[in-house]
Amino acid sequence: MSSAFDKIVGYQKEKDELVRICDVLKRRTEYEKMGVQAPRGLMIEGDPGVGKTLMARCLIEEVGGFCVELKKDRPKNEFINRIKEVFLLARQECARNDKNTVIVFMDDFDKFAGSKSDEMLKNQEEFAVVQSEIESVSEMPVFVLATVNDKGLLPDSLKRQGRFDKRIAVDRPKYKDACKIIGHYLNDVAIDKDELNDEIVAKMVFSLPGADIKSIVKEAGIYAVYDGRKAINMDDLARATVRIRQGFDIKYAPDRPQAELKRIAYHEAGHTAIALLSKSTEPTIVCLGENKETTGITHTFETDCDLSDWQKSVEEGLIYLGGKAAEDIVFNDISLGCQYDIDSVEYSVHDMMTRGAALGFDYYDPFYTTNTHAPALYDKIGNKINEKLQYYYDKSCEILRQNRPLLDTLANALLEKNYLTMIEMNRIFDNYKKEYNPTDIAL
Repeated sequence: MSSAFDKIVGYQKEKDELVRICDVLKRRTEYEKMGVQAPRGLMIEGDPGVGKTLMARCLIEEVGGFCVELKKDRPKNEFINRIKEVFLLARQECARNDKNTVIVFMDDFDKFAGSKSDEMLKNQEEFAVVQSEIESVSEMPVFVLATVNDKGLLPDSLKRQGRFDKRIAVDRPKYKDACKIIGHYLNDVAIDKDELNDEIVAKMVFSLPGADIKSIVKEAGIYAVYDGRKAINMDDLARATVRIRQGFDIKYAPDRPQAELKRIAYHEAGHTAIALLSKSTEPTIVCLGENKETTGITHTFETDCDLSDWQKSVEEGLIYLGGKAAEDIVFNDISLGCQYDIDSVEYSVHDMMTRGAALGFDYYDPFYTTNTHAPALYDKIGNKINEKLQYYYDKSCEILRQNRPLLDTLANALLEKNYLTMIEMNRIFDNYKKEYNPTDIAL
């Protein structure tokens, strides 16, 4: 039997919760006979583009009956009057029929008082009026449904039980859900089935909201048709993924001197080589490209392996510092363009030491120590982080020296094409393994 919830792809746990809430709202009387009161409200929260509004509209459609929507679409005073008008309509509908559920749907509820992340917004009149109006329908079969990007912008009084009894947090899709979402969108277009399947593409896009995944497929289709092809291939999807995620087109190299492009190519090849040699990570796209933050990127996917979290963090550190190590080895001088990579490793090591006690409780910091509060511990932690960073760097250099042919092949391929897809990187690595039989990274 078809359902409005069939429109939601993936997110089975969230969908099941929506189905249960829907059942309570449609069969209020039966639940009340057992002493179970229907929830008064539901807040669906999550990043933009993850499908919150779709989930809300599916619930509204499946419940049926009267629904009135509220969205910040007018100036302050007019909007406050609109809030009162909407709840008045809800009360009037309840007066006509007190058996069926009446839904008040507030989309982007956290933006009712403005869009800036400001503590002062919590005290704005819009939220006070909404709270008052929710109380005015507390004895009526009115269900208040809201979508929220940032619940931190809401006053605590609106988040307590009795106003929004139910909450559903919608995260960005994990790998299994990404497979379902990308499969849903790829079903609507022609694809090169010799290169592509849902699992391969999901590794490139799994951390993106569903709306971005939809945009990637659309963008890839534009590239395919414009180039005179009848099907989307891996190059189209790689190009579209980076365009949506980073905002540049990997078809074009950064406007830099050739010598600098060579450094960038070796930097990204350093990340990629160590990722290919690791157990926990698989590179999905590597490219040269430029925006305000970077001149190249290496996207990776965390594989299912038997390493511990600490071992995975070590491999991650080696991959991050592989870029600097590659530049230093190949060009025999010091690379200064690696601040983000170094900061990422420093943060990871600091968190594992001070919060996870990965190196013992001597480095555990229950109070997030600063040098003002406990200078001795602060210095001890800092020295250990520096020691670990040096170890990661030295180990990255050792790995790349041992696998220099792989590093050179990846860098040259990047300089020739400007980007490499997962299929191309795996092909290079398979050929390398046949000739050199590399050993696993020893942590």
